[in-house]
Amino acid sequence: MSTGRDALLPISPVRRHALEVGLLGIAAVWGATFPAVKAVIAYVPSGVVHGGIGRSGVRGASPAWTFHGEAIPYLQPRAEKLSPEPPPPPQGEPIALTPRFLRFLEDEEAAERAEIPVERINGPVLLISGKDDAMWPSERLAEIARRRLEEHHFPNPYRHLAYDGAGHMIGMPYMPTTTLASRHPLTGELFAYGGTPKAYAAARRDSWREILKMLDETFGPTYAQTGLFQEGGIHAGSGR
Repeated sequence: MSTGRDALLPISPVRRHALEVGLLGIAAVWGATFPAVKAVIAYVPSGVVHGGIGRSGVRGASPAWTFHGEAIPYLQPRAEKLSPEPPPPPQGEPIALTPRFLRFLEDEEAAERAEIPVERINGPVLLISGKDDAMWPSERLAEIARRRLEEHHFPNPYRHLAYDGAGHMIGMPYMPTTTLASRHPLTGELFAYGGTPKAYAAARRDSWREILKMLDETFGPTYAQTGLFQEGGIHAGSGR
């Protein structure tokens, strides 16, 4: 994770703020690991660390993240604790992984061991999920993080925005929203994202406003006016 963090530093205009805001799916892990992160904005996140999907697929998962050469603890459910695997989709249809991830959560002890210590985050937290996420159950996974913040009496502001009809591709606004499936670069499998174009557009637009509001409240209006964070979306030279 240190390598990924340091890779952002030379990118303008991220350079000034790369250590202040954790973005995207790794945001919760990043914020819980690096005290220099002063705010976390997490798109379709998880409060539990999962293994990475390699060439052997989900079942052959290996550590997704390491820190100082050591694997960050991740969910490794015991087969005897799980229900039967869900059936594959009809041939040619995208694979929805959400049922598989829900199955992994059936081993509650293993899931608890893999929870991200989000209470260590050194600033406000904004969790953004889609209720129709087919890649993984981001609404439920984000709720694990939100619940943990609540249980630990987290002293900073935190919110979870869950959007009806949106799937895994909530992100920057004012961009095409019609990609509802894609092939994994290693396995070649076609994975479903869930959601509808209309719901994505609404979720991206609304969540972006909430992001800008959070940045204003946390760092002041000047921060949200950088090339990376503008009301009009992503601009040339943003490094995204």
